[in-house]
Amino acid sequence: MAGAAMYELVRVGHAELVGEIIRLEGDLATIQVYEET
Repeated sequence: MAGAAMYELVRVGHAELVGEIIRLEGDLATIQVYEET
């Protein structure tokens, strides 16, 4: 995940849901996706 940073906002999937990077480990990122209301 070169160029990724902790707490960076990202878009996920075809629906482009908003998420936040909550953990970086090597080439893997854990992203928390927020439910849009």
